[in-house]
Amino acid sequence: MSSIISHDPISYRDRSTWDRCRDYWKLPYPYLDGVVGYADRSGCTYTLEHFREFARHYFNRKYLRLFPYEDCSIEDLKRFCEDRKLDIAYPIQETVMATEYEPVTATMVVTPKLIKRFELYRADFIAQLNTDDDNRTFHGFAKLPPELRVHIYTWLFLSYGEETGGLELPVQPPITRVSRLLRKESLPVFYQTCTFQLRLEHYDTPYIHGEFCRVPQKAIDYFTSLQPHYLGWIRRLHCAVEEVDWAAGNPRQEPCAELKESVLAVQRVMDELMNRSGECRLQVQDLNVMVLACREPSLAQKDYGMQLMLLEQQNRKRLLMARLEMDSSAQATVRPGRRRRRRREG
Repeated sequence: MSSIISHDPISYRDRSTWDRCRDYWKLPYPYLDGVVGYADRSGCTYTLEHFREFARHYFNRKYLRLFPYEDCSIEDLKRFCEDRKLDIAYPIQETVMATEYEPVTATMVVTPKLIKRFELYRADFIAQLNTDDDNRTFHGFAKLPPELRVHIYTWLFLSYGEETGGLELPVQPPITRVSRLLRKESLPVFYQTCTFQLRLEHYDTPYIHGEFCRVPQKAIDYFTSLQPHYLGWIRRLHCAVEEVDWAAGNPRQEPCAELKESVLAVQRVMDELMNRSGECRLQVQDLNVMVLACREPSLAQKDYGMQLMLLEQQNRKRLLMARLEMDSSAQATVRPGRRRRRRREG
């Protein structure tokens, strides 16, 4: 049974040390407590002697959506091995004589039973097929049609964040760093398919400057550090208000009455994003509006357009100040030359 299980080709995330931002693409390690329930729900049949090994192996194959050979007949297993050109050395001509009851003649008849002999090699067939699955390689991925490769990316990225309801500040998956071709094809699919989480922290007492709700700084740094077209590709953004309990020190999600205005402002931003069209939808100023709604609850009563106008006015003031500084510096360099010309003319 130990030869069937192979953990080398599979990357697992450790329960105690795994990072939500970096290890989300790895498979959850099949701990025994979780394997028991999964095996029972999947209708897995096992023996107590090999329960631990079989359950973990069954869990891995089910999670990877590989074919379950345990449910196949001996003839199907034999055909699978022959199709893959695997070594299936077993005595075909040998038979086992068995005594069975014949109901027609009501006598005991001794008949040859080939199936009994084949059943002894059932575990060997399954072991060879499982080993071949673990060592499988595919070198023609780049030769597939681009449309088929996009479907493969989508199927892969849909599995990310299924357990937690989304990805929390994720780094780009390893498949996007294989080659330039794969990066160009898979990166837009990653941002358009995955669900990104944005957690708003709420405090029972004002956190700073009277703020009861705030966007974590690490979330602001993450979204603002993304390139504009990466940010615009995001189609699924999940905002959750997380109440921080100072006594227990553990966050919990609860509805809060004092967050109503801020939540409504964030909801307006989300509704506006849903009604947008085009490739790039989410923008940095949308995140700034969310931050502004959390910092100033009174602004949440205004329309979303008014909040955008405030941000645009601030940006215009900054651009105007920058232009004035550039003009003043340019005039300072031009004026001495004009004075010299006037003196020469005089």
